Formats: sequence, C-alpha cells, structure tokens
Amino acid sequence: MELLKGLASISDPDMPGYNTPTGEAAAKSIVDAAASLRGRIYWQLLHNGAMTSQEVARRLMLPHNGVWQRMSELQRKGVIQYAGENRKNTSGRYAKVWEVRTEEGLDPELIEKSKHSKEAMRNEIARLKAEIMRLKAELMMTLSSLSSRPSSDSLKIP
Repeated sequence: MELLKGLASISDPDMPGYNTPTGEAAAKSIVDAAASLRGRIYWQLLHNGAMTSQEVARRLMLPHNGVWQRMSELQRKGVIQYAGENRKNTSGRYAKVWEVRTEEGLDPELIEKSKHSKEAMRNEIARLKAEIMRLKAELMMTLSSLSSRPSSDSLKIP
C-alpha cells in the first residue's frame, strides 16, 4: 500500500478547472509547492496529533484555504482520515478533526523510513558540511595559486 505516493503527485485531474489548458498549466505550476505543503501537513498531524484544517493552517502560518485543499487531497488518497471528532473553529462552527492513518493502515516501508528520517537528515547534513569544507579548501587553493602568479604587467618586455 503506497499511501504517501500522492504527496508528490500533481493535483487531482478531477478537480474543477484541471481539464482546461489554463487549469492544467496552473496545476502543473504548483506541483512542488503542493507536494511540499502536503508533506508539511502530514508532518504536523503525525507529530502533533489530530487537528482541524484550521488548526494545521495556524501552526503552519498559512491561509486556511490552501491547507484545506491539500488536506482534502491527502484524505482522498487515504493518507489521513476523519478522527471521529469535531471541534469549534474560529467562526464558531464545528470542523472535522483529521489524523494520520493508523500504523495498521500504513505501508511498513513508510513506517521504517519515518523512524530513520531524523538520522538520515543528520547524516545528509554532515555529508553536505564535509562537501562544503572540501569545496572551500579547493577554492582557497585556487585563489592562492592565482594570487601567486605573476601579473601580466610584470611580464611586459621593456
């Protein structure tokens, strides 16, 4: 079961406007932003527990409309589910509370990846720091060799 496969996919073709050339172009233009937002929403629900879309939007400091749309996509793809609870939102109306699907419904590979994601990020940061240091040393050597070369003015023949 590949529940999070949809995090990186384009907006649903069933959405209004998608089947028009401008709607499709607009959907394609936000692929990366939408995928990133779906991932951020998923992370919020995973680490902070069940929330309404308005609560998620507030935590992410983003407009509710965009967050709600991405949460609807996650729900349609089976990544999140209704928690069986409603809470009052800022307008005083009741809103559904959403949660990440339980581990029984998640892909075991995804669970394993999430357990090691922090360690993997730390390792990648360490690797990138080492690469930056190597490039910095290489740049310093290149600059040093350029400054030790005689200038073109000193090579002029009188």
